[in-house]
Amino acid sequence: MADELRERAAAMARREAAAQLRPAPFVPTDGTGTLVAVRLVACRSCGARPRERHWTPPFAPAGAEAPARGPVLAMLACEAVTARAVLPIVRTAERFPELREARFRTRAVLWDALSPATPPAEALALVDASERWIDAPGETPDGEAAAPGGEAARTLPASTRPHRGPRGWRWHRADLVPHFLSPHRNLPTRIGEHYAAEFRRALRTGHEGS
Repeated sequence: MADELRERAAAMARREAAAQLRPAPFVPTDGTGTLVAVRLVACRSCGARPRERHWTPPFAPAGAEAPARGPVLAMLACEAVTARAVLPIVRTAERFPELREARFRTRAVLWDALSPATPPAEALALVDASERWIDAPGETPDGEAAAPGGEAARTLPASTRPHRGPRGWRWHRADLVPHFLSPHRNLPTRIGEHYAAEFRRALRTGHEGS
């Protein structure tokens, strides 16, 4: 099972690296460009509940203040992703009119929905499959399946960080380190380290080849 987890993690690392290396479109800072509305969902692992957050472009709040039209990203109440991480969502919404209001979710949302009932290797395979849409954004991905009790969505191939609100530097420094799957790091440490190494390797190789 360890080898299978490592292979899945490596494939996901290369996918995230490829997404990070894509050229970013122009995003106006006045909020007139494509905005990604964030829908916070409760975390079953830690019990975190959705609370109000301050969002800056390309993010926007979901609900009454959400943009009239635009993609929506489901994110755990206890996690955060970078603006660069949602580049694939913005590019997809701008290139494919039929996907301007598409639904997306973070890896952590799907992982949290699958755990602990689904074995780790099987759960990671489902996450891996659900983010392959990025290779052909205009097509319906094979992995576009609803999580238990959730709605169908494309999974964003991006690492995550914990979100704990205002804290001191000691806490903030620890939270700067991303994890590829969950803010709770509930996979063996060596899998996360393998992902990080493969991610750095893919970034370096992709940059040198560009």
